[in-house]
Amino acid sequence: MLNLFSYEINNWDDWSEVFQSIYYFEPIIKYIFHKEKLPFNKIEKCQPGTNAVFKVGNCVIKIFAPKESGIDNAKDYDSEVFMMDRMKSLDIPSPKIILKDFIDDKYRFLYIIMQYIDGIEFSKAKDSLSFDERLIIGQKLRQITDKINIEIDSNNNIEKINKSLIGKHTWSSFDEKFKTQRLKYINSKLNYKYQYVLVHGDLNGDNIVINNDDVYILDFADTKIAPVIYEYAVVACELFKFNKPFMEGFFGDYNVEEITDICFNGLLIHDFGGHIITDCFGPVKNILSLDYLKNLIYNLIADEKRKSQ
Repeated sequence: MLNLFSYEINNWDDWSEVFQSIYYFEPIIKYIFHKEKLPFNKIEKCQPGTNAVFKVGNCVIKIFAPKESGIDNAKDYDSEVFMMDRMKSLDIPSPKIILKDFIDDKYRFLYIIMQYIDGIEFSKAKDSLSFDERLIIGQKLRQITDKINIEIDSNNNIEKINKSLIGKHTWSSFDEKFKTQRLKYINSKLNYKYQYVLVHGDLNGDNIVINNDDVYILDFADTKIAPVIYEYAVVACELFKFNKPFMEGFFGDYNVEEITDICFNGLLIHDFGGHIITDCFGPVKNILSLDYLKNLIYNLIADEKRKSQ
């Protein structure tokens, strides 16, 4: 067993303190690149997420959190590998896997080394785009999600959304009355009329890169099998912030009521729904009922549509 990684990891807090540290990961990264006979260059930080992600020359290395962190990321690793292979087969612009393996050091670290995509993250590019450019990007992203969001064989390691676990993610800071309403609505009133499909699960502005005329999709660790509203709610609320040209490119001549239902229901079942609601709609203390949340979503969608007219 090697002993290259010197930081002690006993829980998630320990991992969150170190996973962006070049200092602690440099010995492991150097060893991996030497072992794999890849050229080693300066290590640079990439956009932070859940796992340790660094740029090394023309490559990106993603090192997954070990089980000692409290999260066994073997499923995330499997999802990432499955989806990256699938993106290649579907001819969807995304990083190509260079190699994948694990290293037994102080902890077992699964890792993927992939192609670095040179471009601008959607989150940094969106404000400088014209109406027509936003429309085109919305259209391209819809073409991509239509390829991704299809029924697939269930005999794989992709996690299926579980109604019994929906209340356990990102909702702890919400008012007890709201949490009770939400779970009751999910379990008794929310009819999943939407088809269960493969979803990326986290199409935020840092996971989409614009390179010339191409729209690249990154980071597939949160892939799931879920109703398609799980995907669309993130796209509309978090990615587009309801901006009309993006929305029109993706959804076509959209109806405010229909998009409100998609976002409302999609957020309530999403693993990151609580965080997205807080980021997009304001402090948790103000969101005390489902009716208030739905009206808030409706008004924001309607206002953004009117602004661009």
